[in-house]
Amino acid sequence: MSPAISELPQAAWKYSEVLLEHIKPMWDHPIMTVKADNKKRVVVPGAAPGDVVAFEDMGNRHFVLVRLTRPEPPAKKRLREIRAAIAASKMRSTMGWDELKRLTRDL
Repeated sequence: MSPAISELPQAAWKYSEVLLEHIKPMWDHPIMTVKADNKKRVVVPGAAPGDVVAFEDMGNRHFVLVRLTRPEPPAKKRLREIRAAIAASKMRSTMGWDELKRLTRDL
């Protein structure tokens, strides 16, 4: 981990470009102004299509956007698992065709 600038001797951080290159910046994106369009949409830097964010109104014309984590997509079932689920399903008829014909024709 790189030391903080305040921990280095003044001569080291003032004149050494090598040390300054290894110090992490304070933020990824500088502060920027965005403008909402007619539909109240804004472009958020670093957001990807499909990202879901929580909007928190802090009052006094300030708000916070918090990116919510995406749930893991469910694993796809294998053919054997699908066939076993169909076989165990309660949606299958337990009545034979002959009995069904007899019940429906006698009306």
